[in-house]
Amino acid sequence: MYLCLTDAILRRMASDGWVFCAIPSDGKATDLPNVIWSVDGIQKLLITRTELSSGLNRLLRAGFIEHSQGRYWLTTEGIEAAKRAKRGSPDVYAACDALAEVLYQQGVTCPEASPIVLTEAEFQAAVESYKKQFEEAYQKLMVADE
Repeated sequence: MYLCLTDAILRRMASDGWVFCAIPSDGKATDLPNVIWSVDGIQKLLITRTELSSGLNRLLRAGFIEHSQGRYWLTTEGIEAAKRAKRGSPDVYAACDALAEVLYQQGVTCPEASPIVLTEAEFQAAVESYKKQFEEAYQKLMVADE
């Protein structure tokens, strides 16, 4: 029996790995702008609201993250899953793929009810905060380069 995965499903699974990689593996909490920043640093792209929301919800359903007041952190199970997936990965890209595979193997592929509701306004606020942080970092680099 063959499982036919559409490009959209494969992209969703990959973006789940990016979100997993973007949450610190030391159990410390992070906010959405920093998750967006980390995904950009890993993949050199701006994650979409759907990808971010779906990834966070799948991680929550798998028991790998907790959240409160706009902050997200890995649970003990999430930290252990991240360690296992990253072990032997030659780089961050392989680690993200391995983490996406962990979610897939857990059977956490399709969101049903979404406990984390990321509104367009919340997402846009996080993106704007990320852009501000990015611009500030870029300006510091430009000044240091002069």
